[in-house]
Amino acid sequence: MKERIRICHPQDCVTLLHRYGKMKQEHFGAIFLNAKKEIIQSKCFFIGSDNICNVYGKIVFWRACKLEASAMILFHNHPSGDTSPSDYDIKLTEKFEKGGDLLGIQVLDHIIIGKYDYFSFLEHDLMSQEEREVSAAE
Repeated sequence: MKERIRICHPQDCVTLLHRYGKMKQEHFGAIFLNAKKEIIQSKCFFIGSDNICNVYGKIVFWRACKLEASAMILFHNHPSGDTSPSDYDIKLTEKFEKGGDLLGIQVLDHIIIGKYDYFSFLEHDLMSQEEREVSAAE
């Protein structure tokens, strides 16, 4: 059986997602994890314009439920290169956290990928609950 990659830190995700930093359109997706924080699947769900991407949570959560994921890490890129989260990014993350709470699927982080750097909601204390740490005890 193929060994799965374990996510212990937001930087682990950035290594997997760096290709999105060069894209000229916004891409939004999620990395789905099992209870051991190992990657089950990484998937881009939506592609938008150069500065916005419409996101539908039900599609992302449907996949999470189908995969029986315990947790997910959201990601999207900012083609401008500025990784600062917009108000929309912050509100969207809050909605995903609420949906995850209802379904028992932790939303551990939301990572914004830029051309040269990234922004982690977890690293900037923008996730709503402390127990969402990527490196949480198994």
